[in-house]
Amino acid sequence: HNHAPIDEKDYPEVNDAFAGSFGFEDLEKMREKVRENLKKEKEQKHSEKKRLAIVEKVIEETTIDIPQSIIDTELDQMVARMRHDIQMMGMQFDDYLVHLKKTEAELRTDYTPDAIKRAKLNFIVEKLALSENLKPSDEEIKKEIQKIMETYPDADRTSATMYITTTLTNQKVFDFLEKSAA
Repeated sequence: HNHAPIDEKDYPEVNDAFAGSFGFEDLEKMREKVRENLKKEKEQKHSEKKRLAIVEKVIEETTIDIPQSIIDTELDQMVARMRHDIQMMGMQFDDYLVHLKKTEAELRTDYTPDAIKRAKLNFIVEKLALSENLKPSDEEIKKEIQKIMETYPDADRTSATMYITTTLTNQKVFDFLEKSAA
């Protein structure tokens, strides 16, 4: 049995009207926007790669002993995130472990190197933020909280504040590292 060829007519015609239905003035504007987004994504990937390289280097050169309790906290968070993601996909975490042929303890062992990296990174970021005074200003924090509260009115203000402070601090530390690595 052969499938009927898809009729071109089944597709909306890609023209100015089509672009208009997405809120663009015309097709050229829509194309421009798509190109712009792709370019942005590329640049972001590039700067993320660069950041990761800098971070890896800093982590390698940092010979601090991370207390086991901190590593455990990181592992707890990583497993919790994974458990959450798996449940979001409609699977049970235990079934997933069976599928991986691993116990949760083994999973934690697998994740330990990453957990140590994360813990080191947090430590480095905190230290640099303090020593270089790379804290976001109250104004910056306020502005970002405003944005979050507008988008997610039910968000918990305290958690949002913590999240934003951390994110902005990281941003500043990374910018500082990039400048000093350049």
